[in-house]
Amino acid sequence: DGVFSVFVFDADTSTVGKRPVQMRGTAESNDAIVDGLAVGDIIAIAGVSFLADGQKVTLLDEEPVRNAP
Repeated sequence: DGVFSVFVFDADTSTVGKRPVQMRGTAESNDAIVDGLAVGDIIAIAGVSFLADGQKVTLLDEEPVRNAP
């Protein structure tokens, strides 16, 4: 349990921004983010170690993955 960061995509600027999130336990073998994101936020899940706050990016897949119960 603790505070971590994720990169959230901003469609208006085509950039990613680093955002703190609160994680707790797991849900179906996945980490559960319990605070820091809003419905519809697009987070980076690949190439994260190569990203920087404010970096311009291109989405590889326009179809978002929904993993909420």
